[in-house]
Amino acid sequence: PREDYLAYIDSLPLQQEPEAFGLHANAAITKDIRDTELMLSSLLAMSGGGADGSGAGAAAEAAAAEARVVGLVHEGLEKLPPTFDIEAVGIKFPVTYGQSLNTVLVQEMARYNKLCHVLRESLRSIAAALKGLLVMSSELEAAYRSISLNQVWNVPALLDDACLVQVCC
Repeated sequence: PREDYLAYIDSLPLQQEPEAFGLHANAAITKDIRDTELMLSSLLAMSGGGADGSGAGAAAEAAAAEARVVGLVHEGLEKLPPTFDIEAVGIKFPVTYGQSLNTVLVQEMARYNKLCHVLRESLRSIAAALKGLLVMSSELEAAYRSISLNQVWNVPALLDDACLVQVCC
């Protein structure tokens, strides 16, 4: 009987399907994506600069990375488009009951303006912090790290309530 139990245990799958826990089949995909993101972020956290250990190589590498980020911040500020003039669009495409597309247009333009404002202010704040004129917050530090690693920023972390109230009003 012991061999039968061992044979049965060996026949069981190593990983259970999500359905065994009452989850949708796509839960396995989500788990795999999160595992991959965790692995890649761990690799990035462990990656060193390859300096010689004397400190001079690390300092030079940090200065080069900072100069690269400064260049990317200035380039981003230059390439960021100006905000839309919502009032002029409202005159050209009036928001009326019969024209729901105009309503959507004005709402999306307002959202786009808010996003551009947050990006512009974040880039300006990062530039000021790198010059030593501003204390770098944890959100700005995360954005700086994302820029230096060519990653996508976590913009919602920069969208605090005070910023949204300031932009909306």
